Amino acid sequence: MWKIIGHERVVEALRRSVEQGRVSHANLFTGPPMIGKATLAMNLAQALNCLGEERPCGECVQCRRIRESKHADVQVIRLGPGLDEDDDSHKAILTEQIEGLQQAAALQPFEGRAKVFIIEAAELMSAAAANRLLKTLEEPPATVYMVLLADDQRRLLPTVTSRCRVYELRPVPLETIETALTRDHAVDAPEARRLARLAEGRPGWALAAARDAAVLEDREEDLNEIVELVSQSDHQRLAVAARMANRFGRRRAEVGQWLGLLLQWWRDLLLVKGGRPEMAVNADRLETLEETAAELSLQAIADALRRVEEAADHLERNVNPRLALEVLMLHLPVAGQRQAALAPAG
Repeated sequence: MWKIIGHERVVEALRRSVEQGRVSHANLFTGPPMIGKATLAMNLAQALNCLGEERPCGECVQCRRIRESKHADVQVIRLGPGLDEDDDSHKAILTEQIEGLQQAAALQPFEGRAKVFIIEAAELMSAAAANRLLKTLEEPPATVYMVLLADDQRRLLPTVTSRCRVYELRPVPLETIETALTRDHAVDAPEARRLARLAEGRPGWALAAARDAAVLEDREEDLNEIVELVSQSDHQRLAVAARMANRFGRRRAEVGQWLGLLLQWWRDLLLVKGGRPEMAVNADRLETLEETAAELSLQAIADALRRVEEAADHLERNVNPRLALEVLMLHLPVAGQRQAALAPAG
C-alpha cells in the first residue's frame, strides 16, 4: 500500500497508472520541502517492482529492499559532494552525475522489473546537467523511469518540465496529519494537534518532529533567535547574517528551513495585527506576538514579509548568500526601545 500521508488525488492517479501499465517514464513531483515528494517517489519505485497482487504491497522482497535503500535498480541522485565552502560543486547536481545516471540507465535491471532514478532537488541541476538529461527524458529505455523532485517547478528548464508528467503536492490538511500521527504513530492527541499545526501542511516535518525531539529543540532555538531580531542592533543582525551565510555554504537546506520559520513568524505577526490571532501557527507564543505586533505598523510587517520572500528567492537564484542575508537583516523593522532611540528628535 502507498505509505504516504494525504495527497489522495495524486496517489490515486499513480495507482491507476501502475494498474494499467501506463506509468510515465518521466515524472516530476513538486511541492514544499518535507511535504512527501521523496516518500511518494519511493512508493512509486516499489509499485513498479513489487511482486504482490496489490502494488506496492510493502512486504515482498522488492518492496523491502527499496524501503531499506538496498535495491540495485533504484538510485537517488543528490547534490554533488563539495568539500569546502568555496567549492560550488555541492550546490548543484552536476553533469558528471547525470552521465553516471545515463550509463546505469543503459543497463538492464539487475534484480527488479524496472530501474528507477530519483533526482532530488532537480531545480538545482546545473544548466549543463539539465540539458544532458533531456535526451534520456525524450527517449528513455523501456525499463527506465525517471522521477524528478523539485520544491519549485518554475526553476526547472521548461524543456525539462515539458517532457515530464507533473504531479503537484499541496499542503496536507491539519486534520489529516493529526489523524495519521495519532492512529499510525502513537502520538497523543494534544501533541499530534500541536505538531500538525506547526507543520503547516508538511507531513514529513510532523513525522520527523514526532520521532526526534531534536527537531523541535532546534526549531525552538531558531525561533528564539528570530524573535530577538526585531530588537537587535545592526551589528547583531549582521552577525546572524554572516553565520547563516556560512551555514548556507555547507547545509543549504537548514538555511531554507530557517528562512521558512522567519517567514512563518512574520505571517503570524500579520495575522495578529489584523485581528486573527487564532490563525497563528505559533499559538504558544501568542503573548510575544501580540507585544511585537503592537509596536509595529501593519505596513512594516507586510514589508518584512516581502523582504523575507525576496531573500529566499535570491538564495534560490544563487545570489551571494551573505549579501542577500545582510540586506534582509538591515531592512527588517525594529521595535520597542530601539525603535524609539532611532526616532528623529523634536
